[in-house]
Amino acid sequence: MNNQCDICGSPFEGDGYTTVLHCPDVENIEGYEPDASPLLCSINLASVRYELNVNEQIAITKAVYTYLKNNDDPILQRAIDKFHHNFLNGGN
Repeated sequence: MNNQCDICGSPFEGDGYTTVLHCPDVENIEGYEPDASPLLCSINLASVRYELNVNEQIAITKAVYTYLKNNDDPILQRAIDKFHHNFLNGGN
């Protein structure tokens, strides 16, 4: 058995005999039988902060822009064009 959370990779707490195995990020382990399946965290990716250098930020922005620009939805195209215009004009 894997002794770490499949979601975030943190080592499990608990022993599976007296306390259910659980990710340290699980807030409430009350009510679970000690031999229950391990409790995994539910990581919120929106709250995860990634440290990217400027070149990585530019590369990701270009990739997303290219992907969105190749979409045929006219409403999305107008939104992208407006964003691009505002970006090139410093938000004006």
